[in-house]
Amino acid sequence: MTCGLRRPRQWTPGGIVRGARALALAVLFTAGLGAAPAWSATASLQLSPATASFPAANPDTTPSIGATENPVGVTVSVNGGPGLVAQLTALASGNLVSGPDSIPVNQIRWTATGSGFVAGILSKDTTQLVGQWVGKTSVVGQLSFWLANSWSYPTGSYNQTVVYTLVAT
Repeated sequence: MTCGLRRPRQWTPGGIVRGARALALAVLFTAGLGAAPAWSATASLQLSPATASFPAANPDTTPSIGATENPVGVTVSVNGGPGLVAQLTALASGNLVSGPDSIPVNQIRWTATGSGFVAGILSKDTTQLVGQWVGKTSVVGQLSFWLANSWSYPTGSYNQTVVYTLVAT
């Protein structure tokens, strides 16, 4: 999923922007599956849409920007033996980067709906639990992404990869 953000530095009445500086934010979300145990579990993970963008917003009036494509649909299906535990996790490959500038990736959080899904904050250091299920599972949930808005972000186009991993053991 790719996220983009452009935000003005100053807002004026009537929606006209003066002295605007743009900030673009891109985060690529990829999906992965863990190794299947000997009893041959099968698992599938789908995230849709694959892209999301954060619209321009004044940090003084919009402290948290929701992704335009919110919510992102997540489908998890796991088949396997008794006592099967499935976990979906997320881990960023680093902070959001634009040349020498960076924004901490933990400035992006998500809310969650659907059985077994949980809210969280992106991290580059520790895998974050997105959902957990026991037994044969076929669930659909939704994640909504939010960026903490700030005037302190240096202008630029930011990118990073976040890997979602579904493991069934």
